Amino acid sequence: MGAGMAILASGAFSKIEKPVSRVYHMERDERIDKALMRERRFMEAETAQIVQYPSEEAQAVLRRLSLRGRIEDDEILTTVREIIRQVRKNGDAAVLELTNRLDCPGAPIRRLRVSDAEIDAAYESISDELRSAMRLAAENIRRFHERQKASSWFVEEADGVVLGQYVRPHRRVGVLVPSASAPLFSSLMMAAVTAKAAGVEQVAAAAAPRRCGTLHPTILAAARVSGVDELYACGGAQAVAAMAYGIDSIPRVDKIVGAGNLYSQLAKKEVFGAVDVDKIAGPSEVLIIADETADPRYAAADLISQAEHLDDCSAVLATDSAELAQAVKTELARQTARLPRRKTIEAALKNWGVLFVVPSMDAAAELSDEIAPEHVEIHAANAHEIAGRLRHAGAVFIGEYTPEAVGDYAAGPNHILPTGGAARFSSSMTVFDFIKRSNFLSYTKTALRGMVKPVETLARAEGLEGHAAAMRVRFLDDLSEDV
Repeated sequence: MGAGMAILASGAFSKIEKPVSRVYHMERDERIDKALMRERRFMEAETAQIVQYPSEEAQAVLRRLSLRGRIEDDEILTTVREIIRQVRKNGDAAVLELTNRLDCPGAPIRRLRVSDAEIDAAYESISDELRSAMRLAAENIRRFHERQKASSWFVEEADGVVLGQYVRPHRRVGVLVPSASAPLFSSLMMAAVTAKAAGVEQVAAAAAPRRCGTLHPTILAAARVSGVDELYACGGAQAVAAMAYGIDSIPRVDKIVGAGNLYSQLAKKEVFGAVDVDKIAGPSEVLIIADETADPRYAAADLISQAEHLDDCSAVLATDSAELAQAVKTELARQTARLPRRKTIEAALKNWGVLFVVPSMDAAAELSDEIAPEHVEIHAANAHEIAGRLRHAGAVFIGEYTPEAVGDYAAGPNHILPTGGAARFSSSMTVFDFIKRSNFLSYTKTALRGMVKPVETLARAEGLEGHAAAMRVRFLDDLSEDV
């Protein structure tokens, strides 16, 4: 571990400072000036708004952002419950009917499971470059998550008492693969490789077929690279119900993980209890903390990379430089204009894009914690120090050469993260999502004898005489002894 990383690991972030020369500042000032000169050409495009923070306007924007990720819709919930009911009642027939009607009405599928031959053919059909990139990503994900693995442990105490904890992986896990707006095979890899690193024996994945009745070949290839044991052509609430309760084609799983549309996420809420679920995923989001040294091109590109997912994705900048905010706004319009998903990006930036101008970097960090975003990027001279102040973030990307995109695909840390402010109380996907911990304890007669009176006292204080009796009955033959 290098010196910088040792300091990072110790939590002593305040000790890390990045010297910034005057030449560096001049270079960045020139970049901002050039970007501002282009502003007039691009202001007509739909893009994010600039808002002063703190202000009444900022508070209104924050309230609106806080409601964005609410997973609530009574009408859709009614539909989801009916889908679950149908799947529980009619099994394979219901899943096939729903899939053919909703996903591929012009090319109905006859079976749910994708064959190994189809997976192998898809793997061979993709380019060598893509296969190599998938293998690199899978290896990085595997190595990162294997470092998280925990082992069973025990301790032996006085009088032969043994206390400990068994750590065991789930036997069977289901992975939902988002594929409506784009074939997000990277999410399949993040979940499946992590599950395998945890020791999960069987990983079953499900993705909605395309209109042509087949899954995108990249999803099949990623399943092969990630060690997926079973792949099914179904998605949405019907896939969740099938995995949760089991049907002829899809044996039930112990846990369901993965993102998806509102139907699949509400279905996860409904089946929890019959099966475990990871988290209820909402629209994706990024917040970039940037100071005057930041490059507006990089900040804009990273905001766009989040906005291009869907039109309900949030892209937020918090900067203490009004000039940078203006330059980023110009860059957003310029870069968006040349991208194929322009309409989606513009809608996301118009509805959920905000460029906050804050009084200081301390205020930027406070604002970030108030939002508790899925992704936080830090483009600032003292990026490590700022990172050390943050309490609520799904993942933190430190420095301008650590874009969210590298974490989305190939760095190794998981990109399945809490959304909608859930980073206040939940974490990124880890191997711990795929293991169970069972406490165990073993007492000898001698050791238990010393616990009879304390346990009787505690049990009777709660009015549970049966608990007290369960202790004393073991020593009825020892009436001569004071137990």
